[in-house]
Order: sequence, then structure tokens, then C-alpha cells
Amino acid sequence: MSNKFNNAMEKVRRGILFGMTAALTCISAYADEDKNKGETEFNNVLDWILVWIGRAGIVLTVWGAVQIALSVSNEDATQRRNGILQLISGLMVMAIGYGAKSIIGY
Repeated sequence: MSNKFNNAMEKVRRGILFGMTAALTCISAYADEDKNKGETEFNNVLDWILVWIGRAGIVLTVWGAVQIALSVSNEDATQRRNGILQLISGLMVMAIGYGAKSIIGY
């Protein structure tokens, strides 16, 4: 089961990396009369990335909760430990995604 999970997480990591690469390559760097256009586009891309980081944290949190529930039914201590770690990691990623605006201060 952990091999399937590792393969799934690798696909998620690749998807996130592809999405971030695509988002960063979409930023246009053309000179224009609007002097704040570049800053506005950067903030829009940053907002988009942070929202998706928060959403990935939600998914990881839900997956950790499911792992904890399955470990209780199977009485598997290792699965419970991994579920708790995934739950906490998901909450941390979610907090980074949704709380980064206040940390960055823009």
C-alpha cells in the first residue's frame, strides 16, 4: 500500500511542479504604460499559487484523517502514526497556503 501511496504522491508532486512552472512562465514581462501591471500580474500569480498550496493542504489533511480512521478499524499503530503525521503536515501546508499573505505582508 505504501508503494501505491508513494507513486500517487510522486504524481501529485509532478503535477504541482508542472502547474507552478506553467504559472511562472505565463507572466508577461512587456513594457507598458501601466507601471503597476507587472506587480499586479505577479500578485495574481502569487495568489493563484498560494490558493493551490492551501488546497493541496486540505487534500493532505483529509487523507491523513482517512488514514487515522482506517488505522483505528485495523488496529495498526504504524498506519495511525503515519496518518497523524499526514494530518499535521496537511494542516501546516494549509496554514502556509492561506496564511502566507499575512506573513508576506502584501
